[in-house]
Amino acid sequence: GRLWVSDIDALVAIDLLSGAVLARYPAPGARFLNDVATTPDGTILVSDSGTAQIFALQEGALSPWLADPLLDSVNGLLAEPDQLIVVTMEGRMLAIDYATRAITPLAEGLANADGVVAHGGGYLVSSWPGELFFVQGASVTRLMDTREAGDFLNDFERVGDLLVVPH
Repeated sequence: GRLWVSDIDALVAIDLLSGAVLARYPAPGARFLNDVATTPDGTILVSDSGTAQIFALQEGALSPWLADPLLDSVNGLLAEPDQLIVVTMEGRMLAIDYATRAITPLAEGLANADGVVAHGGGYLVSSWPGELFFVQGASVTRLMDTREAGDFLNDFERVGDLLVVPH
């Protein structure tokens, strides 16, 4: 019953029914909190694009979960059963093992990667300001480029077979 929202330097819990702010969790030292994901065990993770790290909400407080140079400009998060898929504005797609927090590079060349969703045995990745990629293994295919038209792509959501892309 909660919507989790990043707000630059805090994670905000919002009641889905009333829209009321239930709580704010400050992130110590955060510079630009970005995407939010919930892991299979219920942990709330939030990326910090400004500090190359991911925070976790644990025991009522946000604390660093993982910091690494590979997370430079970290943006989109996708919680899968065994791993966290991460995309960065440095154009990288990474997999992070929940238990060990080991990082495995998956693909590069994703420009300013922003959002990521699973699709067809791979992933759809949006890139600011207007590209959509399909990533399967290390292969990256550009599906759409709307930069010249001025239709910006950033975060998106997959609902069944529908991809909802605000711009």
